[in-house]
Amino acid sequence: MKTFEQGAVLFRRGDRVHSMFLVRSGIVELERPLTDGTALTLNVATAGMALAEASLFATTYHCDAIARMNSEIAIMPRATFLSALRKQPDAALSLIETHAKEVQAQRSRIETLRLRRVSVP
Repeated sequence: MKTFEQGAVLFRRGDRVHSMFLVRSGIVELERPLTDGTALTLNVATAGMALAEASLFATTYHCDAIARMNSEIAIMPRATFLSALRKQPDAALSLIETHAKEVQAQRSRIETLRLRRVSVP
């Protein structure tokens, strides 16, 4: 367990992926810096949520992780996490279920955004 103060960076875009993270308390945002100097918030992780779990199968992170308030984060080496998933199928299924629900929610948001567009003649 490690504590990150508000504003602390857990990792930056381009950093090599070595660990998996679980937010125990606090809030951590995943952001992608844009060329105009602003940042696009990709995800907001709160207590009980995994952080950047899609990076489990990446070599480098594709965004920054910033603590938005003081946060306690459980950190596990990626290899240990993968080994645990292999040995605990129920945990693997739970992770798959969580991701399936996130994909469904994203698709719903995309459809809502499409419906909001108004055609101008």
